[in-house]
Amino acid sequence: MAEAEGRKRGLLLKRSEWLRMWNRRHVILSPATLSWYDGTTLKGSLHLDAWTKVVVDRERQEISLQWPDAHPNRNVFFRCVDGLEELINWRRAFEAAARPEQTGVYCTAAECAPAKSQVLTPAMLSSVDWSALGRTQESAPSGDPQDNPS
Repeated sequence: MAEAEGRKRGLLLKRSEWLRMWNRRHVILSPATLSWYDGTTLKGSLHLDAWTKVVVDRERQEISLQWPDAHPNRNVFFRCVDGLEELINWRRAFEAAARPEQTGVYCTAAECAPAKSQVLTPAMLSSVDWSALGRTQESAPSGDPQDNPS
């Protein structure tokens, strides 16, 4: 099961830190790393470790990632768009990704950290539910650098 290994990808709502607005983001979770995208643009990433606390609010169907010792005032919030069962699957995946040494898929922070110019590949783009983002597959970016002018 991918969640048990700390690997998962899908559509979540992420709360912006300053305006506290909910934005649809394609989220890619791998051992020790969480990245989120708006289309093909990397919007942010976090290194997850043993100090990452995963808190679930079932009523709001929300997950918050917290670092109580290192960053007591920083929380990153996500909402699941696919119901409570999927929220629990995301929680398990976040917990496994934060503790990859317990799942046997550990990599160092340098190995897991995404490159600053990382973009989604065509294979990654084909797995996105574009209708949930208000787009069709034909209007979706192809992953070709020409679709992502810098």
